[in-house]
Amino acid sequence: MNHTVQTFFSPVNSGQPPNYEMLKEEHEEAGWLAQSLSPAIH
Repeated sequence: MNHTVQTFFSPVNSGQPPNYEMLKEEHEEAGWLAQSLSPAIH
């Protein structure tokens, strides 16, 4: 049973970090853009 759970989680674990990193990068970039655009709008 433990082995099955491990096998089930393995692909999810190996697929999550790159996805999470990409989302984090996009989020940070969007935040930076919003910060640099905000003063120009106001």
